[in-house]
Amino acid sequence: LHSFPTRRSSDLKLRSLILLDPIATNLGASLVSAAGTLVDESLVAQSFADAFAPKSTNTLTKRVSALWRYGKWCEAKQVSPFNITENAIYQYLCSLRSEGSSPSAPSSFLEGLGFLHGVAGIKSLGDRPSFSGRCKGLARDELRKRRKRRQASPLSVSMVRTLEKF
Repeated sequence: LHSFPTRRSSDLKLRSLILLDPIATNLGASLVSAAGTLVDESLVAQSFADAFAPKSTNTLTKRVSALWRYGKWCEAKQVSPFNITENAIYQYLCSLRSEGSSPSAPSSFLEGLGFLHGVAGIKSLGDRPSFSGRCKGLARDELRKRRKRRQASPLSVSMVRTLEKF
């Protein structure tokens, strides 16, 4: 049997990432009281559920997996995942390339970062984040390394009849 990620696991990972440095995002900052501590747990849980509610489970799963890997990288470097500079993004993308990650990993990360900014508001990215030419170029170059997709052969009449029996 396959183990499919659930919405709950994606929600928990996003929440963990944001709560690493809650004041670095608008969503996290709204959950910190005037005393500098997180507000009631039920409000935190409901706020995250509401913030990501419009997003499909598949979208969350895809974006979270790219961001989770980035979070681990930041943890190893002992830096906040949300103190984002162009140089930090580029260094991370270079590390993906040198580790032999999948060709789609850099572009998935940039998409994930844009997604998270759109929902949680990463303060260091400003109002309208755009990624530098070298970051987008690296991601595009890696995508060119993907295997060419081949279309499957058309179904024959006998295959269609066999499938119709099921």
